[in-house]
Amino acid sequence: MDANFLNTCPLDRSGGLRGVETARGWLLLEHLRVWDEWNRDPSNPFAGKVDTENIGLIGHSRGGEAIAVATYLSQRGGLPGETATEVAAYDGIAIRSLLALAPSDGQYLPDDDPVRLQDVNYLVIQGSHDVDVNTFGGLNQYERIDFTGAEPNVKSALYIGHADHSHFNSRWGRWATAFPNTSWTPERS
Repeated sequence: MDANFLNTCPLDRSGGLRGVETARGWLLLEHLRVWDEWNRDPSNPFAGKVDTENIGLIGHSRGGEAIAVATYLSQRGGLPGETATEVAAYDGIAIRSLLALAPSDGQYLPDDDPVRLQDVNYLVIQGSHDVDVNTFGGLNQYERIDFTGAEPNVKSALYIGHADHSHFNSRWGRWATAFPNTSWTPERS
């Protein structure tokens, strides 16, 4: 799923665009709802082919936070103000695992508190040369995941030396762009 249209850096930083953190998570849930509908519809080519009770999500950067937001909204029963019918549309969807690549953290603050998750597998990967998300924000989310013991779950964090925001391997290129449309780029060593 592509939500890059919500990445309007200058507007985000100036406060001109609000609610994108919630929108990214909600958009993920809506996509999962559609997949669940397709899965249940015998006339759909995807019928019976998707295990919506065991969803794994991968997200990069703001998408890395969006997967946590989607899981949070799913665990709490949707967005505030959604009707019972709207919330019931998410029944049968269970997000079990998350892989966050260089995620942002703390942009979505429900009730002025960071997102807290329960009983979800979580792997966060952060590069040491990241100039966009330059703190290991995913480690904060890692710390806010609790396990009740009802299911076997695991959480892990991996910090990769010399990896930048978008290049976690040697095939994606030598340069990392700090911000779109700028000439300044740090060299990876």
